[in-house]
Amino acid sequence: IAGKPKNRAEAKATLKQYSKSYCDVYSGIALLHGAFGKVLIDFERTRLYFRPLADADLEAYLNRHRWRGSSGSMTIEGVGGRWVKRMKGDYWNVVGFPVTAFKKQLALAGLLC
Repeated sequence: IAGKPKNRAEAKATLKQYSKSYCDVYSGIALLHGAFGKVLIDFERTRLYFRPLADADLEAYLNRHRWRGSSGSMTIEGVGGRWVKRMKGDYWNVVGFPVTAFKKQLALAGLLC
């Protein structure tokens, strides 16, 4: 599990692990449906496959400080996104909210047209 890095060295080590590999991004939701007294729970998994990450690119990214406050040491928006070779799953899950899982639960509750 890759959380938010504490420092640059931790961010670099996490990013190096992604090179020519993949990571899974999980997000969960829990919705309380007051009218029915139900709790709807779901999660989304998105797998990111990465290109080789060159040391010079890593250093340039780390110098921009985009890793600060970012789970997994990166953001897919902007510069970090160019490292992603392929994505399997919901883009919005990676950005921060599992839209597909949310819409599925709303539909199951009859709250989505």
